[in-house]
Amino acid sequence: MAASGIEYDMAYSCASGRHTRYSFLAQRYQAGAGFRPGRGECWIAWVEPDPVRELRCTFKWLYDGWYTALWRSTQDRVWVTDSQGAVFEFATPEADFKKHELPSTLFGIYGLSDQELFAWGERNGRPALFRCDGRTWTEMAAPPFAIDCMHGLSRDDLWVSGAGGGVAQWDGAAWRVLATGTQERVVSIFVAGPDELYGCGTGGSVFAGSRTAWARIGGIPDTEPGDVQAVASWHGELWVACSRLGLWRRIGSSDRFDRYKPKLDAVSLDVRDGIVVACKHKVSSSDDGAAFRSTAVEHLLKDRAGKPLGQP
Repeated sequence: MAASGIEYDMAYSCASGRHTRYSFLAQRYQAGAGFRPGRGECWIAWVEPDPVRELRCTFKWLYDGWYTALWRSTQDRVWVTDSQGAVFEFATPEADFKKHELPSTLFGIYGLSDQELFAWGERNGRPALFRCDGRTWTEMAAPPFAIDCMHGLSRDDLWVSGAGGGVAQWDGAAWRVLATGTQERVVSIFVAGPDELYGCGTGGSVFAGSRTAWARIGGIPDTEPGDVQAVASWHGELWVACSRLGLWRRIGSSDRFDRYKPKLDAVSLDVRDGIVVACKHKVSSSDDGAAFRSTAVEHLLKDRAGKPLGQP
């Protein structure tokens, strides 16, 4: 879509929530140039049930910086990080936000509830990690590697993954680094049970682990760096988001994966009462893993056609 002869593109990411009530991030930018802070638009989207269209998507909060991550709680409060160290807290799309400023860049956020949240980034080239009790953010010890993802069962059983094959567990008092035997960056980790972990890496590998072990169980074929972006276990099946190559599902307990939904160029996954999949130009969700419904299909390109970047 063009405005003043300029072609624009868009991308969604970080879908989080239940299968009919979720939020996600959106970017609009000049085609071919990619997104850059100050030279693109960032938006936050809310999806809710609608009696006419099944799902209604509302975009709010145009921003010319960089929203880096989003997490939506079961109470539908939305928490968003930006690259300059702010956490924005939204109760509803219509209400104004609360802004929490932290002394670090911020690249990710994860929550167990609105009273147990964690945000991470880097400060002076070192990992930085913060915890919130619903009101106040405090710094806590960080693992010895850059964090890409966090997932867990409780505040005393949190796992992170990231640079250099890093995987570590927080037991409520300290970090315990797990020997993974790989240098592949583990960009996503999922805790399926007290002793059941899964991860995926930038080289296309899919991993399984426990509290004491970690091993490669297979991989997505024909990947390029950056294709594999997220992993999740849901309904007894292992799902892998693989952007350019679609949404994949493990075949039983084998080392093979099925290209289950090739048209879903998945970049993020969230699983709760259903599965929510962010793709570049749409977000799809399902409550049974078979029938997916999509919303916000190319919304920013269509709704903002003819408008220069940053124009309300």
